[in-house]
Amino acid sequence: MSVLVELPQVFPARAAARSTVSDALARGELRRLARGLYTRNLTDPAEQVIRRNLYDVVAALYPGALLADRTARLGARPAEDGSLFLVHARSGEIRLPGLTLRTLTRPELEEWLEALIDQRGEEGFRVLREQVRELAPPLGLEDELRLLDPLMGAVLGTRQVRAASARLRARQRGFPYDANRVELFEALFEALERIAPPIRPVLDPDAPRHRFLPFFDAYFSNFIEGTEFAVEEAREIVFEGVIPSSRPEDAHDVIGTYRLVSDRAEMSRVPADDANELIVLLKERHRVLMEGRPDRHPGVFKRETNRVGNVQFVAPTLVEGTLREGFNVYRRLAAPFARAVFQTFLVSEVHPFDDGNGRIARVMMNAELVTASEQRIIVPQVYRNNYLMSLRALTVNGRADALIRTLDFAQRYTGSIDYSTFEVARAMLEETNAFGDPVEADATGARLVLPGGASPLA
Repeated sequence: MSVLVELPQVFPARAAARSTVSDALARGELRRLARGLYTRNLTDPAEQVIRRNLYDVVAALYPGALLADRTARLGARPAEDGSLFLVHARSGEIRLPGLTLRTLTRPELEEWLEALIDQRGEEGFRVLREQVRELAPPLGLEDELRLLDPLMGAVLGTRQVRAASARLRARQRGFPYDANRVELFEALFEALERIAPPIRPVLDPDAPRHRFLPFFDAYFSNFIEGTEFAVEEAREIVFEGVIPSSRPEDAHDVIGTYRLVSDRAEMSRVPADDANELIVLLKERHRVLMEGRPDRHPGVFKRETNRVGNVQFVAPTLVEGTLREGFNVYRRLAAPFARAVFQTFLVSEVHPFDDGNGRIARVMMNAELVTASEQRIIVPQVYRNNYLMSLRALTVNGRADALIRTLDFAQRYTGSIDYSTFEVARAMLEETNAFGDPVEADATGARLVLPGGASPLA
């Protein structure tokens, strides 16, 4: 027993001669926790012994391993399910009482490094790489460094490797993307496939009934973003060219939106087979929309991260790649309504521009419907919070059903209004609470209703 007392509470079989371990086991002086792993503690539950001696367990079974992924993010603690993630040449996993030791596969290792650069930024990741280079030799981890260093270089864009993960392959093509957003796109796709999409055809888009629909589309789309004009004032801006001297930029926002949504040829353009078409459409439409605001870089993707409240949108370096990954999901959808819903979330979620993202998202949404000769969607100001909260439900909680239901009713509502004249449309919109202040509406219980009084739940 003299040799054994010098060993840790938990130790690998190689720590002592095989005969010594075998004899101690036979005498009941040792307990086997797993193949090649033993303890001198004969009384406490195995799970407690393993948790108290966690790092001796890791060192015994995976000598020289690096803690990775969720384990690193949790401060070197196991996850709630007992998993501990490692980088090591030994593959597979070992299940112990209360603990699962799991080594990352090559794709998982690349995904972990991608997550690290997302968290730390490029400069922080470079600093981390230098720290790894400095620490590896004194720790005897040169072999691990030879694997890790080229991968870290590939993530930084300074090395080319044979990538095993989709994210690193995309980065090496020049289109890194936000993986969390792509997961949301997939969640929306699954919901759209599960829920039967409505079909609301427009038999004659040139019929008088639709004449002022583009105007109210542009009006409400700007109101959602805080560009608020009285509806009569907006009519003068669009149709009479009356530009308020105190708000010329806001007026041009309304004009730019109207130019897009009233142009049948423009609204009949959708990305067909190539993500490049999506990129071109977004930039061209943004250039028209923001023509009156040169300081907002019309037609140019953002250079700084933007946010709304506590939601931070896609980082500038990941914008194009995330849009391209989103396009790959979008093209798998067939129904125009499903594509319309997907487009508005895709653009809203990426937020690719400095300004105008919500308006462009709704232009892209309605282009899908106009192209298919289906009813377009307007979001009246009283329905603003419903719309924004349904987007947030998907962004924050991954719940897509609310967005689909919200836009379904908005499309149904849009088709119920007669837009043949400005006066007729305005009267019907007033009757159905469309112009109501969303905050006051929430406080008083006023809701957007269909002509005749049907609510969104009808």
